[in-house]
Amino acid sequence: MTLEHIYNTQSYIQEHYNQPLSIARLEQLSFYSYRNLQRIFKSVYGETIGAYQSRLKCDHAFKKILFSQMPISDIALEVGYADLQALRKAFKKRYGFPPSEARNNRKTLLAEDLPAIELRPPPNPDIVHLATQNIYYLSKQTAYETRAIDELWDELLAYEFAEELSHYYGILNDEPLITDDIHCRYDAAVTQADTGQQLPTKELRGGAYARFQHQGSYDDIENTYDVIFRDWILQTELEISSEPIIEQYVVTEEHTDDPNEYLTYILIPLVQ
Repeated sequence: MTLEHIYNTQSYIQEHYNQPLSIARLEQLSFYSYRNLQRIFKSVYGETIGAYQSRLKCDHAFKKILFSQMPISDIALEVGYADLQALRKAFKKRYGFPPSEARNNRKTLLAEDLPAIELRPPPNPDIVHLATQNIYYLSKQTAYETRAIDELWDELLAYEFAEELSHYYGILNDEPLITDDIHCRYDAAVTQADTGQQLPTKELRGGAYARFQHQGSYDDIENTYDVIFRDWILQTELEISSEPIIEQYVVTEEHTDDPNEYLTYILIPLVQ
């Protein structure tokens, strides 16, 4: 199985996590029988296809509980459970408490690891529309604040891309407040017209985003996330999607030697 085939298979499961998966489609994408695909998938991602899909359903439900006001019964159906009772059972097994408790303790859960200060006036992000784009990407399961992310970018940028045509994105597929570090997945991505690179490709989700700016070194970006989660998400009336957060790297070490001049956009997905 090539890198492109395993990425295509994983992306298909991610996109269709809340639907019955087509075994025929998985075999078509992977070029393996479903039995062999199961073995390969577990060796790469550390869990079976069924366990991966079940975790995505639970994690998306948790995101929607924290980031939206949608009734939990509606969330259950939207993420692929037969009914509220099925969500309750799976949710409590995974997290140790029921979905209603997560909703009732939303503020505590969102601010659990943040400095204990009073809410401040929320920042005012730009609301932007991101067009659906084709991306070349490499992916890694790792905690987001590790050297592994830098190594992933080194690997991707070893390929040649036309600088003037490229946009660089980090796709945070999972929410560390919810997902264990060993299962958090980060995509290093470059958008560009077809250049014939032998790299996996997929579409970067288009739609509406709340765009925040982080000025300065990436080492300090958690401070900006603290503001977003503590001062904005808890007060905004916008409905946040459970789709991945996207980081767009606008000014980087490729553009300047001064880390204070680095510019990163943090794009929080909004419900369409």
